Amino acid sequence: MRFSAPLFLSLCAGLVLTGPSSLPTDYIVSPEFMPPMKIPAIVACLLLLVGCQSSGAIALSADTYMISRTSAGGIFKDMASLKAQVIREANEFAESKGKVAVAMAMRETPSAPGRMPSFEYQFRLVEKNDPKAHGTVMEPGPDVIIEDRRAK
Repeated sequence: MRFSAPLFLSLCAGLVLTGPSSLPTDYIVSPEFMPPMKIPAIVACLLLLVGCQSSGAIALSADTYMISRTSAGGIFKDMASLKAQVIREANEFAESKGKVAVAMAMRETPSAPGRMPSFEYQFRLVEKNDPKAHGTVMEPGPDVIIEDRRAK
């Protein structure tokens, strides 16, 4: 059986709100299998939903790609591990193409009330023997640019 997010959410909602007796019988093995305890059901549903959503490698041009990942872990998700996962995914993608991923731009959005943490990574694929593949240094860019457009 394939995982279906809408089906999973509706099953969790049914279990949490009304207990297992309201769920379709083909999802319940036996009454002892899912006792009507609402707190463990809520915790189980939340733990299964906490994870990361990744865009996968999206082509921006012929040799430039972007991977964006949003974590449903909220304040409990470590930004360093989120970055590491995205960069690892980019390196694996480049390796599958027989090339090397060279960082071009990174943008992180830390968690805040009502906002999940996310990390976006733009990279270029180059040959393994290309000079750009060695010693890349990312310099941080400004978060805000203020431009003065008044006539002088």
